[in-house]
Formats: sequence, C-alpha cells, structure tokens
Amino acid sequence: MDSARSAGLDTSLFASRVNDNVCDCCDGNDEDEAVGCTDRCDGKIRANKLEKDMFRKGAKLRQRYVREGQNAHDTTNGVNYGQDKAFRKLADRCWDHRGGNFKYHVCPFKTTSQIELINERKRVEISKTFQTWKSDKVLVSNRGQHCQPIGRGRSTEIHFTCGLADKVLSVEEFETCIYKIEMETPAACF
Repeated sequence: MDSARSAGLDTSLFASRVNDNVCDCCDGNDEDEAVGCTDRCDGKIRANKLEKDMFRKGAKLRQRYVREGQNAHDTTNGVNYGQDKAFRKLADRCWDHRGGNFKYHVCPFKTTSQIELINERKRVEISKTFQTWKSDKVLVSNRGQHCQPIGRGRSTEIHFTCGLADKVLSVEEFETCIYKIEMETPAACF
C-alpha cells in the first residue's frame, strides 16, 4: 500500500465495507486474503501520473493564455474572461460539434447555435452572449432564443476542464431548452 499512498490513491472506507467480499481498495487490503482481490494499483498509479503530467503541462500553457488575455485590447466593455483573463483567447474562436441529430456552432463569450441535421431545420440560437460565471470553470448564458415550452430564453452552460488543447468534448440538451457544453482548454488548468 505504500506505493499507492505515495501516488495519492488512499481510500477511506466505512467499516461496513471492510471484509464485505468486495475489493474496494486497489490493492485489496480491505478484504481477507481468501477473497482473492487482484492488485490494480499499478494501473491507477500510471493513470494518476499521466493526469498530473497533463495538468502540469496545461498549467504551463495557461500562463501564455493569461499573458495574452491581459495584453488583449478589447472593444467590448464589461466582459468577464475569468480568472486572470485566461479564457480571453477562447473569445476569438468558434468550434463545430456534432451531437446526435444536431450540429452545434460554439463560440464562447458570443453565441452558440444548433441546426437539426435530419430536417435541416433553421438555425436556433441556444445562447447569445455569455454574461456570468456560475463558478471558476462554468460560464452561463440565459439569453438564447425564446423557447415556448419553458416560456423564456434558452440557457447554456459551458463547463471547462483542464486539457492541452481547446476543444469541445460534448454538447447535450439535458432538459428542454437547457444545454450543457463540455470543453477542454489550458485556461482551466488551475
């Protein structure tokens, strides 16, 4: 267990989970030897190391995003580009993403639209200007095109996670006219 501890894989368990014939710890030390748990710590340690390495590289890239954000001369007043303006770089780009029967055009800090691919329905603006932060890594817009079933504008959240490149991972409408976008970016490596 020492190598697992040094890799940050400690597991705290309720007493009811010890000797319950379920191998909860990666090295199986929560069960009697008779249960025959397989040691899975090496794989978890490798995955943990890869994640830490990626985060370290992402944090280094983020420093460049911060410098660029702080040096940018914006013509739009009052736009909050997040902690240290690290997310400013994303305001200059858009990404296309296909999810199910829809194609999405994602432009952080500006607009996001969807087009239904099967019927080639007209473009629907699901967000228009992202104006607030729900947390350090969640950007929110409540100003999308009016949605009759909910009686107000569509709303969209962009959830940013640490990554080595700027990319849209997924877009989903998790409730009627309420959307969640998951994006990776070095700007979120903090």
